[in-house]
Amino acid sequence: MGHNANTNYTVSQSITTEINGDSVALGTLPNQAGNGSVILTITPNAGFTVNASDFTIGGITADSTSNSTSTTVTNPATGNYLSSVQYNYIAPSAGGTNTILPNQVENVVMFNSEYDYDATASSYVPVTANNVVYVYVFFINTFQMPSANVTLNIDIDGSATANNAIQYPAVWETWTSPTNTDYTLSVTGNSSLTNMNLAQSTNSNTALNNISGLVDDGVQTLLMTKVFTSNSGFYFTDITEQEQFTAFGLANWLPYFDTQITSQVFNTNGEETSRTIEFYYTNPPLNSGLDPTFGGNTYGLGFLFEYIIGTSATVYPLAGGGTGGIAPLAPQPPFGGLVNITSSTELGGEVEDVNPAITTIPDTSFFGDITNVVLDTTREINAKGGETRSLTLYGTAGAAYSISISNGSNTYDDSSDTFTSGATQIDGEIGSEGVTTHEIVFPAITSTVTYTFTLSSRFGTTLPANIVDGSSGNIGSIACTGTRTFTLAFASASDISASMPSDIVFSFAELNTETATNTFKVEITGDAGEQFVSVDAIGEAPDATARAAMSVTSGSESGWDWAMSGFSIAHSSVLEETNQDRMTIGGTITVQTLGSSDVKYTLALDSITNVS
Repeated sequence: MGHNANTNYTVSQSITTEINGDSVALGTLPNQAGNGSVILTITPNAGFTVNASDFTIGGITADSTSNSTSTTVTNPATGNYLSSVQYNYIAPSAGGTNTILPNQVENVVMFNSEYDYDATASSYVPVTANNVVYVYVFFINTFQMPSANVTLNIDIDGSATANNAIQYPAVWETWTSPTNTDYTLSVTGNSSLTNMNLAQSTNSNTALNNISGLVDDGVQTLLMTKVFTSNSGFYFTDITEQEQFTAFGLANWLPYFDTQITSQVFNTNGEETSRTIEFYYTNPPLNSGLDPTFGGNTYGLGFLFEYIIGTSATVYPLAGGGTGGIAPLAPQPPFGGLVNITSSTELGGEVEDVNPAITTIPDTSFFGDITNVVLDTTREINAKGGETRSLTLYGTAGAAYSISISNGSNTYDDSSDTFTSGATQIDGEIGSEGVTTHEIVFPAITSTVTYTFTLSSRFGTTLPANIVDGSSGNIGSIACTGTRTFTLAFASASDISASMPSDIVFSFAELNTETATNTFKVEITGDAGEQFVSVDAIGEAPDATARAAMSVTSGSESGWDWAMSGFSIAHSSVLEETNQDRMTIGGTITVQTLGSSDVKYTLALDSITNVS
């Protein structure tokens, strides 16, 4: 069972194993909410809340509502006991109007896990981020399990609401210097930011950009975006970043401010011509010892966080006019997989000033030299969409070489920019300006591939000392990881007699800042009379305790690098109708490195809870 779509929430499935002839009449079908029933759970994503009143079955209004009133939970404003409103969707065969329900289903009941309705005062209190919506699905009395599998689709329509009940102020100021005609700076504020205000000014060749607004509690929020673009004929030789606070000594706030370089553009010489930086803020939690309101003025903005960016956009002139040249000598990021770095000593000591005029001096000897190879091997190839990546060689003009790029079974053909079964290679030579760049086109893939790059000498060309001529992979290799799955399952050897939640599966077509962090939340419901208690270690070291209770039950953990954070066990109220205790388990899994194969971890609930 499931739903047709979701937005900022998930719906659990109920999958049971039955035999031909199981029926409601015999009491042999699932009885999760009473004879002949299953329970689905609507859970909000981080930063959102869900409410039963915001959902329907197939867009059709509930046939009736009823209240289940608590005997312990009260409305703080009135002192009245709170209720949970139950929305009843009834099939036409049972006298209702919901024509969307499958023929095997008599009715569906949806209600919040939290009591939120003051029936006496006819008013509601807001649900919290811990609220989930229970969907009780009841079969018709005549339903009998056939010999074939049966899938019943419950069309759940609705949406989650951004958790805006609590918002905290955010302010961030950046200084960019020097401003000049070598480049342009574009700054935009996040239009979705509540009360967004972007103030911009220029003072003594320094651009000041101040962004402020309100962010949802605990949600990392984009504040603004800055784009640096060099003008025609220029490129960036330096974009440095420095973080500091104004004179308030509040360096412990730094972890809550985050800058992310989301785009870089390089020309064919490997010189950076554009960079995009995004600025994010997450308010500190109340239990951190920091005041998320900043304790300040009208908007609570007690201090400014400064982010200082120094820029230098320039161009190296060539003898005889024109622009270009070898600069910078030590290539800037993202080129991290350097085989050799050219130094002024290796160029004969001719480079002495900061911005030298580099003149190509033809080599009159028969043999040429390759002095530097630049290939970014630190980033995986984008498996989902493919990409083009530069491979740049520096040396004396005319130095000949060949490059073989293998994916394990095929080699790269630069005439067609494809990998073919033939023994193809790139035959090249260093250009007249002392540099040649090859743009390698990598296709999208669905299974993991490792690309191996091998450089060989031609016609006596001398290679850098740390490159063995023709040795496979002598200039590096780059992984291109196809889809990998990280599965989290739950098990109880004996203590918890109720059925386990469905597995949680995180799928990675590529690993980046958007896919690395994954938050999960499940609810465990015990049998009638069972009571859950967390073990003491959960309160002392929840993340480490949860991690220790997990073991690999399928696949391989080889190569996987990940961390657990924010693990918690929240105990919900007992379902009065069934006397079943409930607990919600949640946390965040952050993946730093994808493994060589899929992996499945199982969390042993008996290790983190006691059941009585």
